[in-house]
Amino acid sequence: IEPYLTVTDFNVIPIVGFVDPSFSLNIDKFEVAEVFEVPLAILLDQSLYERKEIFWQGEKRFFWELMYDGFQIWGATAAMLYLFADRINNGVSGLK
Repeated sequence: IEPYLTVTDFNVIPIVGFVDPSFSLNIDKFEVAEVFEVPLAILLDQSLYERKEIFWQGEKRFFWELMYDGFQIWGATAAMLYLFADRINNGVSGLK
């Protein structure tokens, strides 16, 4: 997976892996508002993502949003998940 460049010029490299269910998180409350799980089937269903628009710094910007169980996943996180779903759904060498 190639790096994802955010509108704020951060270059993010998404990592996909398996985590032991007993894994304990130590979150930075300044960076993370809340931790929750989303079933993989939901993340891979591209019909659940909505393309939204806002005006930011005088420009129209578009972003992806995925709502799940009252949680809003949006912006760079939703965009990376959408691209991940697209790769899985449309086949990536060795994955499908």
